[in-house]
Amino acid sequence: MIGAALGVAKLGARIPGSLGSPPDSVAASRIQRLALADLARGFGIAIEHHGQPAGPGTLFVANHVSWADVAVLGSVIDTCFVSRADVAGWPLVGPLARRAGTIFVARERRASTADQADAIRARLRSGRSVLLFAEGTTSDGADVLPFRSSLLAAADAAEAVQPVMLRYLAPDGSALPPRRAREVAWIGDDRLLPNLRALLRSPVLARVELLAPIASPDRKALAVQARAAIRAAHAAAPNRSRYRAEIASTGTTRNTSTVLNW
Repeated sequence: MIGAALGVAKLGARIPGSLGSPPDSVAASRIQRLALADLARGFGIAIEHHGQPAGPGTLFVANHVSWADVAVLGSVIDTCFVSRADVAGWPLVGPLARRAGTIFVARERRASTADQADAIRARLRSGRSVLLFAEGTTSDGADVLPFRSSLLAAADAAEAVQPVMLRYLAPDGSALPPRRAREVAWIGDDRLLPNLRALLRSPVLARVELLAPIASPDRKALAVQARAAIRAAHAAAPNRSRYRAEIASTGTTRNTSTVLNW
């Protein structure tokens, strides 16, 4: 609980710095990444990062498990996010998200899908990268749900489309037990505060893999390709974790408060 309080305090301390920087500036982007890293560490989430982003103007396509995904992914990828509209009003996170150029969407308003895709296109054409949670909802992380293709129409404005796999693991890199995986996930009508308390019960490792970019002129084909790539990486994640390999060879664990980059 102390770590979480410190993480939130650091996040709050960084917001004034973000507000003092021009929107979408290098300084604002750096402050965003540091603030989100503080938040992840505060909640006991270590981050293992593999692969490199394709470059500016990339449309990242990721699976979605928890509110914490934004903290994890935003700490290792220079990107703005597509987020549900109510996040704009959240304490601390809302101001930072707005300042970072988050595109807020109301997914239940299907009539506005074209406008939302246009907003993503505009951001991509400006040179900013955008990350889209293509499932359109969260899951318990046991698998990857089918991807919604509507907002992938904006891929025609992207320099690249890059799938990103995120999976929460035990600190040693093994798969989480089903009960713990459900505690980490934030699904449906789950309330935020009980989820925060559950997350704090024990540390977790977030493995992030930036996969090979994909290409297709058809948004539905992109959705299928991106999901297939992420599902394959997701299934292999526990066996490929750097933490798990180190424990097997040395019998020791690494400090899980750090961010690892390969």
